[in-house]
Amino acid sequence: MARSTPVWIGNRHYPSKTKAQEACRDLVAKYPGNGEGVGPVSPQGHPQLVDDPDDIAFLHDLVKLHPTPDQVTGSGVKHFLVSVNAEGWNNNRCFWVWREDDSADDFSWPDCLKNAPTQAP
Repeated sequence: MARSTPVWIGNRHYPSKTKAQEACRDLVAKYPGNGEGVGPVSPQGHPQLVDDPDDIAFLHDLVKLHPTPDQVTGSGVKHFLVSVNAEGWNNNRCFWVWREDDSADDFSWPDCLKNAPTQAP
């Protein structure tokens, strides 16, 4: 049986990439889009502000692993949101960056995990 390779997101250790994927899916599920929509994202899918400080710290570390983190964060991160993806494909909810210039864009957490280090930071 193949051994799992551990990965790191910031200073958070996951015993396998599968466990890191579960953490991302759990975080998306934690913000189901109930209540008022917020932010510069289309109201489709009821964008929900990520407001837990631990979740915000996780997303800051996660977005640093994106293949083009400077492009994603642009003018700087004002907030993170969870909403449907930009094309509304299958109404899947995903992470969004709300930038300091009030622009917004979604980003792919699977793309981020492709770059997750296997050694402690």
